[in-house]
Order: sequence, then structure tokens, then C-alpha cells
Amino acid sequence: MTWVFMKFPYEREVVDTPWNHDFPLIRDSKKCIKCMRCVNICDKVQALHIWDVQNTGSRTTVDVAGNITIEASDCSLCGQCITHCPVV
Repeated sequence: MTWVFMKFPYEREVVDTPWNHDFPLIRDSKKCIKCMRCVNICDKVQALHIWDVQNTGSRTTVDVAGNITIEASDCSLCGQCITHCPVV
């Protein structure tokens, strides 16, 4: 049996492109209706637990867990919170 090896033109090094540090996720907390869809999708589907509920009662808000900025969190930028938000 004879083996034939073919060389394809796409076999070359991938150029490392620098990461753009402008964070693409912008959230307007005044629009939030506290439906908890972003929290649920991030917890149950993505298992990242980025979003959490802050305060109680009429002062309840959805914010980044651990009182850190979204940039400092482990957000993978999957966009599921945006996709499931009814207000966006």
C-alpha cells in the first residue's frame, strides 16, 4: 500500500491579532425590569454566574456578582443575557 500526502495551501501559521480592550457589553440599569432572565441564563445554561441580585424589595437590582465591574468578571461575552433580555 502506498500513502499519498497532499500539501494544502491553508496550512500556515495563524497570525496572532491583538485583543481590542474596548469592552463591547454596555448595560443601562435604568431599563432593567428585573425579569431575572439574564441571571437564569448565565447561571443555568452558561454556568458562569456573572449576574446576581443586589439589595431587596423595591430597591432590587441586577448587577455583576461580587460587586465588581463586568470587565473584571469572568464574562465570556457569549451574548446570552442580551439575547434573552425582553427590554433590549
